[in-house]
Formats: sequence, structure tokens, C-alpha cells
Amino acid sequence: MLEKRSGMTKLDSLNAINALNYILADQLASGNRVNFGRLGKFYLSITSDGSDDEFGIDPKTIRVKKIHFNPGKEIKKVLAEAKFVRNFSAKGKVETPIVERFAPVADDELVVEGLLEE
Repeated sequence: MLEKRSGMTKLDSLNAINALNYILADQLASGNRVNFGRLGKFYLSITSDGSDDEFGIDPKTIRVKKIHFNPGKEIKKVLAEAKFVRNFSAKGKVETPIVERFAPVADDELVVEGLLEE
């Protein structure tokens, strides 16, 4: 689908998606928030077992609770205005229409925000 909207080849599109996947995983694992501009922001929430004092918390006991995504304004607007209906083809299969309202993201809109202070 990306190749049809971007002018890239299918292989280039897959490489771009794989690169974004790697960047996202790497940055989240490093404790950073990742802002993909108009697409939205990704960040982690973490948890650990309870402890009676600060020394009972060890980096080995901390685990990822959830990956959060906050969509950009345009995605929020489209979803707020979306009307959902059941759409069947002539063969009885469910079909989903494609939303054509999203503009491409500029290269300078990828921002990684650090959470951990050094």
C-alpha cells in the first residue's frame, strides 16, 4: 500500500517500514519517546514488583507494561469524523474503504525525545 502512495518501489517501501520498525524498537528500548511528526508519538510505560525500599528495585525487575501511541492531529480528526458502516462486496465479503486524507511526512518531522537523564 505504501508504494502506491509514495512513489517508492515495493522493495523500497518494505525497507523503509523495516527501518522505522528498527528505529522505534531501538529508541523505545533505550527509554526514549519517538515522535513521527504528523503520524504521532510512541512511548513506553514500565512496571516492576513492589518493594519496601528503593534498594529493592533492580533493573532486572523492571519490565515494559505497555507501548503507547498518541496519534497526530490529522489522524485524530479523521477518526473523530469517521462513520463506520458494514460494507459488503457482491461476493458477500467485507470490504474496507481506504482513507485518502493523509499527507506525506517530511524528513525533518522524526524526533526522538530522551526520557532518561544522564
